Amino acid sequence: MEGLDVDDVFQHCRLNPTEVDAVTYYLPRLLSGETLHGVEKLIHSVEISGCEPKDLAVRYAPVPQALSSGDRFFFTTCKSKNGSKLQSVRSAGGGTWTIQKTTEISHAGGKVGEVKNLSFKKNGKSTGWVMEEYRCLLPEAIVAEG
Repeated sequence: MEGLDVDDVFQHCRLNPTEVDAVTYYLPRLLSGETLHGVEKLIHSVEISGCEPKDLAVRYAPVPQALSSGDRFFFTTCKSKNGSKLQSVRSAGGGTWTIQKTTEISHAGGKVGEVKNLSFKKNGKSTGWVMEEYRCLLPEAIVAEG
């Protein structure tokens, strides 16, 4: 579209996927490397394991229409802990993301993913930073090393 400023369009876009959308639409496409036109302006591909949440908050602005909540979306692959496919390394800078709760995501009668509610702890104390981690369990979303 001629004369269309993509940056301006995304300033008015609201990204608020449901849990089912996150694991059945966005994650399989991001894992496969498919281009989701313009989504890179809203979902940042970042290696978050080396960054503390405050550093990510400084580097990446909240998504448009979420300034009051401060929501940011990141895409990263998890690193396995000691070669385990079930455990992930969740250290980040000088702290660690700890799991508070895991919830199954079901769609069309089957389990399609899960969401983990995490909180960031530093020196054994909660910092107030929280994150939701989505995991897609669809067969088409399997990448190298699971």
